[in-house]
Amino acid sequence: MFMSIDTSDQLLNLEGLSKFLLDKDSQALPENIRVFVYHTATKQVRNGWGMARTEKGFHTLGEITYPPFGLVYALNSEPTRNDFFEITDFKNYVFNQTVQASLTIPFLTPKTYIPGLYT
Repeated sequence: MFMSIDTSDQLLNLEGLSKFLLDKDSQALPENIRVFVYHTATKQVRNGWGMARTEKGFHTLGEITYPPFGLVYALNSEPTRNDFFEITDFKNYVFNQTVQASLTIPFLTPKTYIPGLYT
């Protein structure tokens, strides 16, 4: 889904990402991309990529928000928040593996159309 919203081709040109996505057995997600999830009740769908500046610095992000979840990737940067729930390590599970986990996912409301900013 992130590939379809990235009109900059940053993800398309990211070395190793296409192989990871096309090979269901690959666990080789490039190290410079991290993925996060949050809960939301907003009715506003927010799909896009961009850059944001916060007190933590500059961030290159992509976001897909479709209630009840929002998904965010950070590329070559830290996420805009410390309380996102990171799911990057899901890459370590094998295809069709069943696991039981308890996830502490934060509840956030998007602030603007800019990815990564919340109230």
